[in-house]
Amino acid sequence: MSRAKYSPEKQRAIMATFIEAATEIINEKGIDSVSIRSVASRAGYSSATMYLYFDDISQLIALASIGYLRDYTAEISSKMSDITDPKELYLYTWEAFCHHSLKRASIFMRLFFSRKKNFLDDIVKKYYSIFPHELDNISSHALSMLMAGDLYERNMNILSAYAKEVGFSDHKTEIINDMTVCYYRSYLETACETEPDEAEIDAMTKQFLEGISYLL
Repeated sequence: MSRAKYSPEKQRAIMATFIEAATEIINEKGIDSVSIRSVASRAGYSSATMYLYFDDISQLIALASIGYLRDYTAEISSKMSDITDPKELYLYTWEAFCHHSLKRASIFMRLFFSRKKNFLDDIVKKYYSIFPHELDNISSHALSMLMAGDLYERNMNILSAYAKEVGFSDHKTEIINDMTVCYYRSYLETACETEPDEAEIDAMTKQFLEGISYLL
């Protein structure tokens, strides 16, 4: 079997089938239950076919994980254009991100902190080439952040507007960016270990926002 036999549209449809199968397994059994055999069986293809479209199971899991950004992206896209104050916008994006990511901590930990820096840039581009409709109705500001991939770059995309307004140097802005992402990672690690409920996520988010406000 060769990809050359199929049109680009058919190839994207096959890749989407594998990604959706991986997502179903994550939702039902958890991310650690995703395997080549389980995904291929769920998708209705052979394991050999999967390797025609994906480098390995880690790439497939990462692509499936991008889908968990969908609700967050839709939420911030609908509100970002209404927030004109750079600091308010920065804090809002983190508040929304914490609420969404801490619910799925193991997925977001693996997505943002388990691979090399440039890995996510390629994954994000590949994901949206397969599911381009998910970019419909996304504001330009949200889109630029979304396509950044790497969490450090994503945060800098929003932080830089506030830093420019208050006159932070590039060096100071980079330090704040690094400290913020590292601080967020500590909360994500805690959520992986404790699996917090809604009330605990609200409390963690509030505490996190207090911390990054202090950095500003």
